[in-house]
This record gives sequence, C-alpha cells and structure tokens, in this order.
Amino acid sequence: NITIAANSTFARRGEYADTDYTLVPLAARLTDCTVSECVNKADVTLSASNRLTSKIFIYTGGLLGEVSGKTEVIKCENHGKVTITKDVVTSYQKAILAQGGIVAFNDGATISQCENNGSLAVNTDIYYQHIGGIVGVNNGTVESCTNNAKVSLNALRTRTDDDNRAVDIVFIGGIAGLNYVDIHGCTNTAEVFMKTDAYYPYIGGVAGGLGLLGRSNAYSLSMNTDALSVSSNSNLASGTVTSAASARYGAAGGLYGGVSKDGFEFDLTGSQSLGAVSILNASTSVYPTYYAGGMIGFSTESV
Repeated sequence: NITIAANSTFARRGEYADTDYTLVPLAARLTDCTVSECVNKADVTLSASNRLTSKIFIYTGGLLGEVSGKTEVIKCENHGKVTITKDVVTSYQKAILAQGGIVAFNDGATISQCENNGSLAVNTDIYYQHIGGIVGVNNGTVESCTNNAKVSLNALRTRTDDDNRAVDIVFIGGIAGLNYVDIHGCTNTAEVFMKTDAYYPYIGGVAGGLGLLGRSNAYSLSMNTDALSVSSNSNLASGTVTSAASARYGAAGGLYGGVSKDGFEFDLTGSQSLGAVSILNASTSVYPTYYAGGMIGFSTESV
C-alpha cells in the first residue's frame, strides 16, 4: 500500500560503469516477496550512457525492476511516464534493455490485476530491446492486467558500427515485449508503435514475441518454454499496431507479432483483436520479409 507522489524524481544522466543498471520508483530486485496495491505517479527518465565493452543489462519500469521466485505483484498501478531519451549511448552489440509499465523483467513471478496508465517511450538505438505495457520480458505469469497508455519505440540508426546494425532485435507489445511463459486474461487499449531500422522487429497488441525467436534469448538464461501459454487476451479498437520499420525481417500482429515454439497449440478462445495493424516504410534490403496479421503476424506453428 505504497503511493509514490507525482513530484518525486527518478532520473539519471551522465555516465555509469555498472554492468547492470536499474531505474525504477519502488524496488530494483525482489525475490519471494509480495507487492500489493502500490501506485506510482512519478515519471522515470533515463538519459545516462554506458560505453563498457562487456554485456550490460538495463531495466527501467513504472514500479519494479526484476522480480523472481514466488514474488507476487497484485493490484498495482503506474501513472508515470517511463522514458529512455536519445542521450543514452551504449557499446555496439552489448546492451540489453527491458522496459515495462509495471515490471521490467519477470523471472518466474506472478503479476496479476495490475494496470498501466503511463506512456512508455524508448528513443535510442540499444542493440536488444524488450518493451511492454506491463512487463518488458515475461518468464513467469501475467494475468488479468490492463495497459491503457501508448508504448513506443523510435530507434533509427544514429551511428555506424561494423555491419551498420545499431539495433538488432526488438520486441514491443501492449502487455509484454517478449513472453516465454504465460499471459492470460489481459487487455491492451492503447497504441503500440515502433519506428526502427532494426534487423528483426516484432510488434503486437498484446506481445511482440512468444517463445524463442531468433537471437531472442539475449539474457543467456535457461528459458523453459514448455509452459508457454496465451489465452483470453484482447487488443481493443484503440490499440492500433504500427510498424514503421525499414528492416530486413519483421512481423506485426493485432495480438502477437511473432511466435516460435515447437508443438505450440494456440488457444484463441475469448481473444479478440479490434485494432488496425499496419507496416509502413518498405525496406531497402535486398530480400526484405514482412508478415502482418489481424491476430498473429508470424508463427512457426499452425493456428
């Protein structure tokens, strides 16, 4: 029952040298805890850079950073804007971002009956990006949650490194950026938008990606997708999904952008997608491949 006032300040500028950096209002890391009926009204703004040549993890969110174990996050709300500005600079191929309206990275915990009303925006070219209205990366359970605020990425290339890829892979969704386990009974009512020249951008009204897509396991964790499940999720009429991506390969879906898991069986009972799905700005790549669908953009399994 903690409320963080709107006049609180959560901001970082300049330079830092840690391999893990978390900027959130309530708690950076929780294991086997209960967080109930907490509310954040303050904005969160990251403008700090890290030029280390080792792998770094960046967690930003409207309430919590990393939650794991038997942690439960129940009936919490975020009303503050969560922003990563164009001032953030990271070394090529080294930075991994998770940004969520409630939780940045969920590793086994349960997030239920939570609501995000604060916009999420990433405006820089971090190599791996996972952005979700409720959670950036979900390796646990998300149930009965709602996102009501715009989720956006504006990450056009601002530099030239090696093969000229400043951003490699992006997952962005109204509820979760990337989901490995379980999302059910969740609703997105807001716009999900990305403008990027990442090689592999995935965008969805509910989740950008489900399962192990390409190089999606950037966390080098033992992700067990045996429990992957999605059901009764909705993206309502105001939840437009727009990919303005000059990419080599991309997928956009009203519910889920890309899906990759052997033997996965969809349960679309009780699910609906009412928002428009658009892919803009065709790639100049020699062999561009795009997928767009009213419910699912791309899937390796039958629906």
